[in-house]
Amino acid sequence: MTITLQPEALPGHHIIGLDSEHLNGGIVPWHKHLYAQLLYPAEGAVRVWAGGSVWMVHASCALWLPPQMPHKFVATGNVLLKTILINEAQSKIVGNRCFTTGISPLLRELLIAINQLTHQQQNSPDSEQQQRFSALETLILQEIKAGGKVSLELPWPRDMRLQSLCEELMNHPGYLPSLDNLADKISVSSRTLMRLFVKETGLAFRHWIQQMHVISAISLLEEGSSVAKIAHHLGYASAESFGNMFKRRTGYSPSKYSASIK
Repeated sequence: MTITLQPEALPGHHIIGLDSEHLNGGIVPWHKHLYAQLLYPAEGAVRVWAGGSVWMVHASCALWLPPQMPHKFVATGNVLLKTILINEAQSKIVGNRCFTTGISPLLRELLIAINQLTHQQQNSPDSEQQQRFSALETLILQEIKAGGKVSLELPWPRDMRLQSLCEELMNHPGYLPSLDNLADKISVSSRTLMRLFVKETGLAFRHWIQQMHVISAISLLEEGSSVAKIAHHLGYASAESFGNMFKRRTGYSPSKYSASIK
């Protein structure tokens, strides 16, 4: 069941701040908004199911969710969201598909500021606040459109059997059972499992695992973990072998990617 949430619009404005706090492991079940949403964790990270994929969203990026997009998320760590909702007319300019975008220092501060100002506008609006709010809206929309897209998407299967396997693999990224072992869990052959992965996700099983590792690694890089520690956590024999895989998938070495998100 998906719940539709109706935001309380501010008269004359296109954007609403919607901040919230979530403890580690906290789950927000399936829901959707009439407005588009830029979901941004100023602290911590969230794993979001939306648009047929899973997205890992952390403090250096945000997830764009078009209007009426069903989604759910789980907090990985204690999370402070500085989300904004954008009305349908303005959201069309940004796009009607989910994507992750990098968060510049300017956009981060704008999102924090407009969340604070939303509360002030709701409690005691005045003309000076109205003008400041409008200026923040203009800058935020420009920054979202100008931001570079970041590939933090993991295709998610619709097949319930594969979903259970993928959940297990994501929750234990450093442990990779044999393909035969995974196939036995859902009572199919290893060949059938490989075909199912391609059919359901568009990726070969090996490439799906690598993309899952890249997404996990980016979140750990954001937290300041070393490449060697991440490689060990994800089950790689060496930092070099992990680094080679990471560069093939992203075009960057882990150290260069880490520098780019600081």
